[in-house]
Amino acid sequence: MHIKPIIKPSKVNKSGETVIFFRVTMKNEQTLVSSGLMVKPENWDKINGCFNKKGMNHVRLNALLNKKRNEHEKILLNESLINDSSSIDLVKKKIQGKSTEFDFIQYALKYVDKFKREDRFSMYRRSKSTVQKLIDFNGSDKLPISKLNIQYINKYEDYLITEKKNSFNTVASNFKLLKTILNLAFKEGLIEYQANPFIHRKNKTTKTTRTFLNEEEIKRMELLQLDSNKLEYHTRNLYIFAFYCAGIRVSDLLKLKWKDFDEKRINFTSLKTSHQHSILLPKKAVAILEIYRKIAVKNKRYNPENYIFPLLILSENGTPNQILLNAISSATARLNKTLKKIAKKLNISKPLSFHTSRHSFGTVSLRKNIPIQNVSKLLGHQNIRETQIYAKIVNEQLDESMKLFND
Repeated sequence: MHIKPIIKPSKVNKSGETVIFFRVTMKNEQTLVSSGLMVKPENWDKINGCFNKKGMNHVRLNALLNKKRNEHEKILLNESLINDSSSIDLVKKKIQGKSTEFDFIQYALKYVDKFKREDRFSMYRRSKSTVQKLIDFNGSDKLPISKLNIQYINKYEDYLITEKKNSFNTVASNFKLLKTILNLAFKEGLIEYQANPFIHRKNKTTKTTRTFLNEEEIKRMELLQLDSNKLEYHTRNLYIFAFYCAGIRVSDLLKLKWKDFDEKRINFTSLKTSHQHSILLPKKAVAILEIYRKIAVKNKRYNPENYIFPLLILSENGTPNQILLNAISSATARLNKTLKKIAKKLNISKPLSFHTSRHSFGTVSLRKNIPIQNVSKLLGHQNIRETQIYAKIVNEQLDESMKLFND
């Protein structure tokens, strides 16, 4: 009886890695069992059957490898002692069965809790919601990896679409997180590569329609007469300011403080990307800030540390970041609800939300012939391909305009 870790250097993936196998020898018979670990051939010690010192984390990886080897050797020894007639195939099945004890949901919950410990509450909330949907479908918070196969995933997809009414894009986003968690489990040597049901599965997505206002609609909203004592007035002001502030996200808009305004520019760090932004404000945006400066001075609340737009209701429970994100979420819901009332007054049938101010800035900017590279930077896009969506919208509008000459 013998178990030795080996690799097949000729079989590498796109990352130049190959699977580490355990070659199990019993009664002059041999079989291969995947270790669930991978290595680049140049980082493998062929003679000793272990990771060499060239690769990163070789000590930890060798510890994992030895742990797995010891577990398999115990199975091999016990089987030979208990049943002298055991075949190599039966031993292989029992060794592989060891990996089915991995509980995906419990591992996923630990992964999610990491965001809470790091005070990344927005990411925690989104990822916790994704895992909770899986628990609801599963009917339990226990899910052995052996059950998480392609058939299970397909049924889960049907559940998300039919029962939860999720769009294909939401499902794809949920599956992306689950795949990330499974990949991490594989890297930690907790599951085999083949145990990930997403490796041969492509997520379905659909093209989304981006709602935006044109310049004429923006102008009508600016001129709309509203009662300054009501939320509609402030909602309109914030929406117009967001448009003129290069489509600033509502999460960043609501947390702006007076110290972030230097009389010409708004300087802030994005909640979503953690990137710093400095935006020169047009006159109309500055005029809106002057409205709120006068309000703050009148109420004796003009202070560099105070929010420019005092709409956040902060609770006393939770971490500072958690409190802020909860307040932003609540305020955004109120603003979006009010924005729909404003759209009705303007006879605009488009489904408006605060994020449409961002789309509006993107399309209007390109129609004004602002270079797409500049628009991309102003919007804070990480990839110009995100901005090209607006260019496509503008081009389609121009095409429709030309078709009028066919009448």
